[in-house]
Amino acid sequence: MTVTGKSRRKKTVEAVIVIADIENSSQIAETTTPNIYNGMIREYHRVASRAVDEYSRTISAMEEAVLYKRAIGDEVIIILNSRNIRNSVNFALNLAVLLEVEWARSRFNVNRM
Repeated sequence: MTVTGKSRRKKTVEAVIVIADIENSSQIAETTTPNIYNGMIREYHRVASRAVDEYSRTISAMEEAVLYKRAIGDEVIIILNSRNIRNSVNFALNLAVLLEVEWARSRFNVNRM
């Protein structure tokens, strides 16, 4: 990603982008009521936000690495600053695993089982 300022200098920012969404969410939307679907989306957003915050705190060097996190529909977008690409990719993969585990243990999935 290249950013240009008034001084016409270019600044390159390397980042790792993580996009996570709910598996089979469209199928769930078709087979449940809008209230249940919207509840699932809200729960997913809470779980994802909590997972990012908790994981960032456990690795103090990565606290400032989360540049952006945003929940849109059934997706969560996380942009990680990448001073060290290998560490950022490792962080992203570990975060993805944590998010999957936390989502499997969430109230929404426990109630559906």
